[in-house]
Amino acid sequence: MGIGFGGFGSTSKNPKTGKHEYGIQIGENKFTGTGDGIAQAKLNAEQKAYQFLIQEEIKRQFQNLDYSNPASTLHELFHKKVIMEVRYEFNEYHDENGNPIWNCKAILEGYEIFEADNASKKQVKQDASFKLLKFIAEPKIEQIEKWEIPTFYHGMARVCHDEGKI
Repeated sequence: MGIGFGGFGSTSKNPKTGKHEYGIQIGENKFTGTGDGIAQAKLNAEQKAYQFLIQEEIKRQFQNLDYSNPASTLHELFHKKVIMEVRYEFNEYHDENGNPIWNCKAILEGYEIFEADNASKKQVKQDASFKLLKFIAEPKIEQIEKWEIPTFYHGMARVCHDEGKI
């Protein structure tokens, strides 16, 4: 990505708070962590920097989406671990003239179910996928900093909260 990564200093203790401080700079962005010891302060700064890098990658993924084949795009986002796997449910019914119509539900855990109807089974999957893709991508670009990014400690995941700040 061409981003510089390095500390911009640590202090023994802040006289006002009694806490150690440590800073990391990525490009123009600075992340400061505090803790009872330098190691904890460094870890807190690294968590903030990690969140920033993950959020920047998610933004990049959503800004370069290919809407020409939405089902394939959703599948690619799953393989890149940006979203969970999308599940599809198909049902066939007939219109008043007896013509077959397909109904497809695109299901992404934690989101709504997006449905479409079409005479073509292939097209109905694309239509439902398109609705889901538009729903998850467009509002998220502006709201990325509110996402909760998991961090890992000794194999155990926890969610970092930083009150919407990066």
